Amino acid sequence: MKKLTRRELLKSIGIAGIGTGAGLFALNRLFREEYSDLFQDNYKTSMDSDLEKRVQDLHNVIEDSKKQYKYILISKPEDFEIMRKKPYGYYELKNDIDLSGIDFEPIGTYIQQARLHFNGNNHTIYNLTIDGTGKGCSGLFSYTQPTSIIYDLTLENPSVLGYSNIGLFVGLNNGALVNCHVTNGRIEVTFYAGGLVGANESKGNSYSAIIEYCSAN
Repeated sequence: MKKLTRRELLKSIGIAGIGTGAGLFALNRLFREEYSDLFQDNYKTSMDSDLEKRVQDLHNVIEDSKKQYKYILISKPEDFEIMRKKPYGYYELKNDIDLSGIDFEPIGTYIQQARLHFNGNNHTIYNLTIDGTGKGCSGLFSYTQPTSIIYDLTLENPSVLGYSNIGLFVGLNNGALVNCHVTNGRIEVTFYAGGLVGANESKGNSYSAIIEYCSAN
């Protein structure tokens, strides 16, 4: 069997557009063992070491913030309005939330982009529905800045409609996602979409645009 480069393998499994750093890191962590027989020999590069350091920085920031800051609890659909009005700070999902029957407005705008930590506590948000027909950068969050971290959260049965840069978690992501998952997701879009993020851009700090231990189906 022909051995593939990492970029060829990324393309073959449909995540070549995830962003160079985050995409290769996702491949290294999630596919290294399963597809090890397909890689060219000696594929480990200095990028791997750099990404390992970036991810360690990310985990240090998460643990430090848990110790230093008081998180605002989100326990019912109405509480997301708090985040929408104040898309910065530290938030924590207290329990599962069902958004059935709600036309959800994404958190954050181009002018006031989300710069927050959102700890999902391994809970699930059910039935997120966003009708952003003709609009760009839609998802649970529309825009996230490099300091944003969303982690330990699942979206089940989410549906997002939009024009471009549509993702179920984030439309235009500059932050980090860790252990975030989508189950039975649906997207209708004209240009540029992803199960997790619509576009992924790395800038601003060491952990910007890292997507680790995440999945979408």
